[in-house]
Amino acid sequence: MDFLESLCDLVSDIPGLPCECVIGYPEEEKLTLYSLPGGRVIETFMDGSKVERLNYEITMKSIAPSKINTTLWKVKEALEQVKEIKSNNNSFEFLELTITNTPFPNQIDEKWSVFVLDIQVDLMIEEEY
Repeated sequence: MDFLESLCDLVSDIPGLPCECVIGYPEEEKLTLYSLPGGRVIETFMDGSKVERLNYEITMKSIAPSKINTTLWKVKEALEQVKEIKSNNNSFEFLELTITNTPFPNQIDEKWSVFVLDIQVDLMIEEEY
């Protein structure tokens, strides 16, 4: 399933961000996206297709907390407007995206700050034959 890549591309296309989104946990100054545990099937159909609710985290690491906060609020506001996310290989059908919290600091030390934004998505996944 290519949802993670599709969402990362969508975030990277948001105007005015200081950097592109990449998949993975930030090891340097980056805007990143990764999946979180707790996803589950919320509905299964007779044809084997199912609706899954999956959790993701968008994270930014920087030496400038205000830059992170501004960036993640832009991402939040853009994602609140999303009506469609397309799969490049037809592996999912996008149903809904929910922001589960506003951006908040996750880690702050002498050099780096890490803020996160959590989201949930509902996707229709067709049974593979």
